Amino acid sequence: MNSLFVAESLAPVYEIPSSVRVKRHGDQYIVVNPDTGGWAVADRQEVAALLYPAARPRRLAEEAYYWGIARRNGHYAVPHFDYRAPAMFMFEFNLTWGCNLACVYCSNDGGPRYAHVRAGPGVVSAFARRVVEYAVAMGQRSVTVEFTGGEPFLNFPAMRQTMEELTRLSPPGLAVEWLVQSNFTAVTDEALAFLRPFDASLGISWDGLPAVQDSQRRFADGRGSYDAVVDGVGRARRAGFEIRSAYCVVTSESIDLMPELAQFFLDNGMAHLVFEPVRPLGRGGSRNGLVPDARHYAENLLTTFERVFVPHYRRTGVMPIERHALLTFAHLMEPARRFMCAQAPCGAGRLISVTMPDGAVYPCNEMFWPDHLRLGNVLDNSFTEMVASEPARRLSERTPDKIEECRDCLYRGWCHSRCARGALARGNLFSRSLYCDVEKALLDEFLGAIVDGRCDLEAARVLARKVVTCV
Repeated sequence: MNSLFVAESLAPVYEIPSSVRVKRHGDQYIVVNPDTGGWAVADRQEVAALLYPAARPRRLAEEAYYWGIARRNGHYAVPHFDYRAPAMFMFEFNLTWGCNLACVYCSNDGGPRYAHVRAGPGVVSAFARRVVEYAVAMGQRSVTVEFTGGEPFLNFPAMRQTMEELTRLSPPGLAVEWLVQSNFTAVTDEALAFLRPFDASLGISWDGLPAVQDSQRRFADGRGSYDAVVDGVGRARRAGFEIRSAYCVVTSESIDLMPELAQFFLDNGMAHLVFEPVRPLGRGGSRNGLVPDARHYAENLLTTFERVFVPHYRRTGVMPIERHALLTFAHLMEPARRFMCAQAPCGAGRLISVTMPDGAVYPCNEMFWPDHLRLGNVLDNSFTEMVASEPARRLSERTPDKIEECRDCLYRGWCHSRCARGALARGNLFSRSLYCDVEKALLDEFLGAIVDGRCDLEAARVLARKVVTCV
């Protein structure tokens, strides 16, 4: 065969969409395409050349195409990622609404008064059967089951029954990954001995330093919980568990201690971290001044990256993973959206669900959901039915272009208005996210640091590539 025809035009047509925005940064300009998340730093002359076709040199147009700013022959260089995966893979199981702690910021107002609300044997059996039924129907080779609460160890009999029944029902070739998220104050040697053969991963909800933990995460009678947590972690490690993941809530009172908290967790062998700012809900919303300032939070997280994470990486070769820092760098450096909460639509109701103690199933365990978005109940419905339910369909429609406050927002290509449940907290499913101010602050701070050379770019790229391990 022989031909002079080439698939790529010899005279390509470049187009700068009208959605492209220019953001001033000192004496420089950042050109942003909110449709793709693509961006580039430019001077005044380059901005003028980009925006006016007659003055646009081909070299500059090709660079703009490569950076996701311009279309070439009607297409972006940014690959299309289809996030509407057909199969749910993560099944959270809220074993009890009760908790033995009464944390000052709990968005769900959890505490001992809900201790009687526990998943019973009937709900457990139905949950196990439904998970296996769905996995077999979808041809899945693995699923993840995470036990949550409340405090899941307060209902250890349900945890034991779930693991035994689901293991017994699983056909050959179906692997189950077991996760437990706990405050570690109610863990027992009996429970640890049972969990060990299942190779379960234990994540800890811990605010770290003694003074911070005892102030923020208290028992119902007002006692601090730091010593109980240390005892629980010690029990787990003696039983053979590696405790590598910590979920730490940041308040206005602990925000300036973020670097010290990060070092505390690293010194305790925990290199997978979440520094979660308090949500203005439940006790977190009723106690004045507890929610940290978004800008201050972003500044302190970047400082933590530079002063704690980067030196640890240079010294050990291990890059600590903090969820919000990782996602911010990743979204500024590539178009892929591997973390379900940061996709559009998010994974709630299609990639993940949570089954409550009464068997009711909601889109995820991110705060309590209203009844009109309940997917179903494991006592009555299969997960196949629930994924195709009307609430799941409505959730799948929540994308930034459907949200009035996001439609023309500079940041939408990066943040995707993550967290449908956070939007409900503001009014309705198509409101901007509860995380909006935090996301904007993080993106501003981290993008500015990249542009100004204030952060270690090689370390930032290493962290961004860890996004596939982010939980």
